[in-house]
Amino acid sequence: MLTGQNYSTKLEFATHNIVEVHQGKLLNNFRSKRTPSHPDGYQPFPFGVYDIKTKTLETRRIDSGKSFITGKDYVSRVLTKQNARILRIPSRDSEQFHLLEKLRCRTWRQEQLRRLVSADSSHFARLNIAAELLQESVLRLRPQLPLPIIAPAHQRFEFYVRLASDEVLEQLQSLLEADLQLEPPTSPHSRSPLENASMKDVAPMSSSGSPGVYTLPVDELNVAPL
Repeated sequence: MLTGQNYSTKLEFATHNIVEVHQGKLLNNFRSKRTPSHPDGYQPFPFGVYDIKTKTLETRRIDSGKSFITGKDYVSRVLTKQNARILRIPSRDSEQFHLLEKLRCRTWRQEQLRRLVSADSSHFARLNIAAELLQESVLRLRPQLPLPIIAPAHQRFEFYVRLASDEVLEQLQSLLEADLQLEPPTSPHSRSPLENASMKDVAPMSSSGSPGVYTLPVDELNVAPL
């Protein structure tokens, strides 16, 4: 059983490659629990619930919509199920360990960005601007069309957050954190640093920077027995 031990959960297999890593302990040392929605049992981690039968992990992704009451756009984080495995942590002096640690750090930063853009559900502009900055950093070109015309802001955010470099994600996180700490503008014409941000504030993806996508063959790692 996984009780009380550290494991890394690797998400979203693409041709059996690991592209996301979460690490954590089982909550309260729980053993597998069975419910009508999890007939073969599930295991609760701080970052989501792992279903034993389907081998999926519930994770949150950014979503957006329009309020039927106010007619205004809003931002939310919705549960999605991702293919996942629970693996034993490799030896700390192994290449696999260092690759997984790099992936874990990137996954953590992506999750921080999701939390920041959805911190105020009514602040749709924050998500919109973040998606535009991510797109600009990857394509090295400012969006020529309004974002909603091309694709919903939440879909564009989720697409480009996977492609942007580590440096871009780190700088965007700093911009969003600073934006959240600002007092509400006294004038409707006031613009925050985030609204004024452009490529001069968010580093582009370059050949010298870290790539935005890392993968690791799952076959090289040791899957933990359930």
